[in-house]
Amino acid sequence: MIKLPIATIVFIFILSCKNGSGVPDGVLPPKKMQTVLRDMMRADLFLNDYVLSRDSALNKDSTRINTYSQVLLLHQVTKSNFQKSLDYYKHYPSTLESILDSIGKAKAPTELLEHKKEIIEDTLSTINAHPESIDTPYRQSQQRKKLIKQL
Repeated sequence: MIKLPIATIVFIFILSCKNGSGVPDGVLPPKKMQTVLRDMMRADLFLNDYVLSRDSALNKDSTRINTYSQVLLLHQVTKSNFQKSLDYYKHYPSTLESILDSIGKAKAPTELLEHKKEIIEDTLSTINAHPESIDTPYRQSQQRKKLIKQL
């Protein structure tokens, strides 16, 4: 009698287990899809603004295909895997919309550089305020020299 509820719970648990992201196998999870799509969009902007607009002799289609293939290779995603994922997300517009919205809300590279600049300036001001707290190889060698002179 007790075995039936336990077996039912185990069965429900096994059925509810997925790959963690709620998407079927072979489909990129939303975060990965976001990064791949973001880089695809960046590559497309680069092509339009700097490559194709300046060299009319290039075959636009083959140049785009080569560039997109490089982006997929960078993310270790196959063309068929990306296409399958894109088709999947087209059937779930709210999820695709949230992926695309998160791409727009991501910090631009210049904003990230400004943030890094602030961190570096803060670190440098801390170092300048308390230089004795930094234990660098140079400082260690100077301390060794002082010890040798004392001996």
